[in-house]
Amino acid sequence: MKRRVGWRLGAILAGGLIGAAAVSGCSTPRTASSPAGMEYSGGSLRAVEDVPMNQLWRASRAALNALDIVELDAQGGATAALIEGRTTDLQKVSVKMRPLSATKTELKIRISTFGNSELAHQIYEKIQLAIAP
Repeated sequence: MKRRVGWRLGAILAGGLIGAAAVSGCSTPRTASSPAGMEYSGGSLRAVEDVPMNQLWRASRAALNALDIVELDAQGGATAALIEGRTTDLQKVSVKMRPLSATKTELKIRISTFGNSELAHQIYEKIQLAIAP
């Protein structure tokens, strides 16, 4: 009887660890040589944009405004930037930026605690429109 319980406990723990790894969404760090592109994983949308951070900053603020997301806080510096807001249905929105080079910026969009792929993609699309000439 003890042996059977031990096996089940081991199987449950192993399954939990595998599930936790899948949910956490491992990814490689972004660098200046990272290609431009976007992915949604672990509740966050991550992208590398071929634009300077100040241009992405302006585009992000315009995108949130266009989607009626109330800006609660906006902090920007030479090494990182953060915009936090709330949707009309009170979901927390977080947009983070980090320069990878003078002309390439990493972008992270997260909605609430567990993420919202649909809204993150809407924000990303609006940012893309605001970046376009």
